[in-house]
Amino acid sequence: MKSPFRLHWKLDGKLVVPCDDFLEWARWYETADRVVKQTKVGPLDVSTVFIGLDHNFFQHGDRPLVFETMVFGTQAKSDFDEGYTNRYSTWEEAEAGHAAAVAWAEAVVNKAKAKLCPSPQRLSTVTSTGTLKS
Repeated sequence: MKSPFRLHWKLDGKLVVPCDDFLEWARWYETADRVVKQTKVGPLDVSTVFIGLDHNFFQHGDRPLVFETMVFGTQAKSDFDEGYTNRYSTWEEAEAGHAAAVAWAEAVVNKAKAKLCPSPQRLSTVTSTGTLKS
Protein backbone atom coordinates (compact mmCIF):
# COMPACT_ATOMS: atom_id res chain seq x y z
CA MET A 1 0.00 0.00 0.00
CA LYS A 2 1.30 3.42 -0.92
CA SER A 3 1.98 6.05 1.71
CA PRO A 4 -0.24 9.12 1.78
CA PHE A 5 1.01 12.03 -0.32
CA ARG A 6 2.90 14.59 1.76
CA LEU A 7 3.66 17.91 0.14
CA HIS A 8 5.98 19.52 2.72
CA TRP A 9 9.37 18.12 3.71
CA LYS A 10 12.33 19.50 5.61
CA LEU A 11 15.90 18.50 6.37
CA ASP A 12 17.27 17.07 9.59
CA GLY A 13 20.94 17.44 8.72
CA LYS A 14 21.01 15.75 5.31
CA LEU A 15 18.06 13.47 6.07
CA VAL A 16 14.69 14.27 4.45
CA VAL A 17 11.79 14.18 6.94
CA PRO A 18 8.07 14.83 6.40
CA CYS A 19 6.45 17.91 7.91
CA ASP A 20 2.67 17.83 8.22
CA ASP A 21 2.33 21.27 9.81
CA PHE A 22 2.50 24.02 7.17
CA LEU A 23 3.47 26.81 9.60
CA GLU A 24 6.24 24.71 11.11
CA TRP A 25 7.52 23.97 7.59
CA ALA A 26 7.30 27.64 6.55
CA ARG A 27 9.24 28.80 9.62
CA TRP A 28 11.91 26.17 8.95
CA TYR A 29 12.08 26.94 5.22
CA GLU A 30 12.52 30.67 5.81
CA THR A 31 15.92 30.27 7.47
CA ALA A 32 17.16 26.85 6.38
CA ASP A 33 20.39 26.41 4.45
CA ARG A 34 18.98 24.44 1.52
CA VAL A 35 21.91 24.64 -0.90
CA VAL A 36 23.48 21.30 -1.76
CA LYS A 37 25.99 22.75 -4.22
CA GLN A 38 26.44 25.58 -6.73
CA THR A 39 28.98 25.56 -9.54
CA LYS A 40 29.88 28.09 -12.23
CA VAL A 41 30.68 26.60 -15.66
CA GLY A 42 31.64 29.35 -18.10
CA PRO A 43 28.52 31.54 -18.39
CA LEU A 44 26.30 28.86 -16.83
CA ASP A 45 25.33 28.38 -13.20
CA VAL A 46 24.58 24.88 -11.94
CA SER A 47 22.48 24.95 -8.78
CA THR A 48 21.28 22.04 -6.64
CA VAL A 49 18.99 22.84 -3.73
CA PHE A 50 16.50 21.25 -1.37
CA ILE A 51 13.10 22.56 -2.52
CA GLY A 52 11.08 21.14 0.39
CA LEU A 53 7.99 20.44 -1.74
CA ASP A 54 7.39 16.99 -3.15
CA HIS A 55 7.36 17.23 -6.94
CA ASN A 56 6.51 13.54 -7.31
CA PHE A 57 2.88 14.57 -7.88
CA PHE A 58 1.74 11.61 -9.94
CA GLN A 59 3.55 8.73 -8.26
CA HIS A 60 2.59 9.51 -4.65
CA GLY A 61 5.20 7.01 -3.54
CA ASP A 62 7.59 6.71 -0.67
CA ARG A 63 10.30 8.64 -2.54
CA PRO A 64 9.44 12.33 -2.59
CA LEU A 65 11.26 14.42 -5.19
CA VAL A 66 12.46 17.25 -2.95
CA PHE A 67 15.88 18.20 -4.34
CA GLU A 68 16.30 19.99 -7.64
CA THR A 69 19.20 20.71 -9.96
CA MET A 70 18.85 23.42 -12.58
CA VAL A 71 21.26 25.05 -14.98
CA PHE A 72 20.82 28.80 -15.38
CA GLY A 73 22.28 31.11 -17.96
CA THR A 74 20.96 29.40 -21.03
CA GLN A 75 19.26 31.82 -23.39
CA ALA A 76 16.86 31.13 -26.21
CA LYS A 77 18.26 31.43 -29.73
CA SER A 78 21.87 31.24 -28.64
CA ASP A 79 24.61 28.64 -28.64
CA PHE A 80 23.51 27.78 -25.08
CA ASP A 81 19.90 27.10 -26.16
CA GLU A 82 19.39 24.04 -23.98
CA GLY A 83 17.79 23.58 -20.59
CA TYR A 84 18.41 21.27 -17.66
CA THR A 85 16.28 20.33 -14.66
CA ASN A 86 16.35 17.16 -12.61
CA ARG A 87 14.92 16.14 -9.23
CA TYR A 88 15.98 13.68 -6.55
CA SER A 89 14.83 12.09 -3.30
CA THR A 90 18.00 12.11 -1.18
CA TRP A 91 20.94 14.39 -0.47
CA GLU A 92 23.33 11.78 -1.90
CA GLU A 93 21.32 11.51 -5.14
CA ALA A 94 21.30 15.32 -5.35
CA GLU A 95 25.11 15.45 -5.02
CA ALA A 96 25.51 12.84 -7.77
CA GLY A 97 22.93 14.64 -9.91
CA HIS A 98 24.80 17.91 -9.45
CA ALA A 99 28.00 16.30 -10.72
CA ALA A 100 26.10 14.99 -13.76
CA ALA A 101 24.67 18.47 -14.41
CA VAL A 102 28.14 20.03 -14.19
CA ALA A 103 29.39 17.52 -16.78
CA TRP A 104 26.37 18.37 -18.98
CA ALA A 105 27.05 22.11 -18.62
CA GLU A 106 30.73 21.63 -19.50
CA ALA A 107 29.69 19.76 -22.65
CA VAL A 108 27.23 22.52 -23.60
CA VAL A 109 29.84 25.25 -23.11
CA ASN A 110 32.48 23.33 -25.02
CA LYS A 111 30.03 22.60 -27.85
CA ALA A 112 29.24 26.31 -28.10
CA LYS A 113 32.94 27.20 -28.01
CA ALA A 114 33.57 24.74 -30.86
CA LYS A 115 30.84 26.45 -32.92
CA LEU A 116 32.21 29.91 -32.18
CA CYS A 117 35.87 29.01 -32.50
CA PRO A 118 36.34 25.94 -34.69
CA SER A 119 40.11 26.26 -35.05
CA PRO A 120 41.79 23.60 -32.84
CA GLN A 121 44.68 25.97 -32.11
CA ARG A 122 42.32 28.53 -30.53
CA LEU A 123 39.92 26.11 -28.81
CA SER A 124 40.21 25.53 -25.09
CA THR A 125 38.00 23.30 -22.98
CA VAL A 126 36.11 24.85 -20.05
CA THR A 127 35.85 22.92 -16.80
CA SER A 128 33.72 23.63 -13.74
CA THR A 129 36.74 25.02 -11.91
CA GLY A 130 37.01 27.71 -14.56
CA THR A 131 40.26 26.31 -15.87
CA LEU A 132 40.95 25.99 -19.54
CA LYS A 133 42.39 22.84 -21.05
CA SER A 134 44.04 23.18 -24.43
